[in-house]
Amino acid sequence: MNAQLLCLLALISAEPEAAGPIHVTSPSAAFAADVRGQSPTYMQQPTAFPVGQSFPAAGGPYNAPLAPPTFSQPVQVAQVYGDPAPYGTPPPYSGGDPFLPPQPGFVTPYDQSMTTYNTFPGSNGFYGSAGPEPVRYGWSSKWEVGYLPAASTESPFGKFSVFEFDAQLRRTWKWFQDSAFSWSPEFNYRNWGGPAGLALGSNAYRLASDFQLSTSVSSPYSFEIGFTPQVATDFEKASSEAWMFDGRGALFIRTSPQWTWALGAQYWDRVDDLIVPYAGFVWRPDSRWEFTMVWPRPRIDYFIGNTAFGPTWFYGRGEYHVEAYEVTLQDSGLTDRMQIEDFRILMGFRNYGCCVSGFIEAGWVFNREFSFQTIAPDLDISSGFIARMGLRF
Repeated sequence: MNAQLLCLLALISAEPEAAGPIHVTSPSAAFAADVRGQSPTYMQQPTAFPVGQSFPAAGGPYNAPLAPPTFSQPVQVAQVYGDPAPYGTPPPYSGGDPFLPPQPGFVTPYDQSMTTYNTFPGSNGFYGSAGPEPVRYGWSSKWEVGYLPAASTESPFGKFSVFEFDAQLRRTWKWFQDSAFSWSPEFNYRNWGGPAGLALGSNAYRLASDFQLSTSVSSPYSFEIGFTPQVATDFEKASSEAWMFDGRGALFIRTSPQWTWALGAQYWDRVDDLIVPYAGFVWRPDSRWEFTMVWPRPRIDYFIGNTAFGPTWFYGRGEYHVEAYEVTLQDSGLTDRMQIEDFRILMGFRNYGCCVSGFIEAGWVFNREFSFQTIAPDLDISSGFIARMGLRF
């Protein structure tokens, strides 16, 4: 019995045959959770080499169980985050300490519905508990609803309420080596309650296509350009006032893994032709906080941890919001372009999953105003409550 035990111990402690055998080490589960802010996603005791490693040069397969992979091993994104097939296959993650300067990725403060497009852990300085968000090549979608209860307008026009429904599909392609191009057909519906003295129709619609090109941040400099043609109307009458064209462009300068600066502008085709700054900074001081202070949609996120709904963030955000529609006044039959302008401050929770993400938020809307191109004077709307929620697939 003693001889058999000694032989077994010798077999266990023997090095595999090959020049340069692979030694695999692993951080503790606590370390992995601290670095990524999520429960460890690697498989415990896999029975094959991780993707990106090779078998020893001689001696046949190495069948001993391996410890979980570390950040120092070349592991593909598909292994770490599960099968990314619904979103296409992202480029391989080449490994490395997540606290080193970031790997290539994409950032778009403009579209916070998807937050940040990240190809790798650490991309854009998005290390730590914010976690990685692979580029979703292929199709994705979002569905959102919102409600603004009745608020007073200037006498004698009565109260005004809004129900919002927004839907977007997105198709993203890899563009050359390290850029991404996306096309996003969009549909928006508005149901208006009042104001009684203004004789607006109850319903308005927006059909749009957003085109966006984003370069990667493999260098300290990257840029984003976008163009959004749209038709926004109540469909009572047809005129050229329903057509609107928006555009945007920004340069992003990454001065460190924690700091990214945005310098750009947007053009919004509304009743007023608006040139809006697309500028600010993104600051990630540690593994839980992120400050995306980019106008016109500044935002602060705090990573709470893993909940029953997955990795969850609490956030507060602001927004300068302007939308316009071609409308027909019911009492006169006159058609004109109408603009609704406001500022919003909201707080809420969002969660991130591999296939489905969601958010719920509420807050205050203020400095609200109707504007017409020709047929009516501007009209103020009282401040009020706003609530929104949505899902993304």
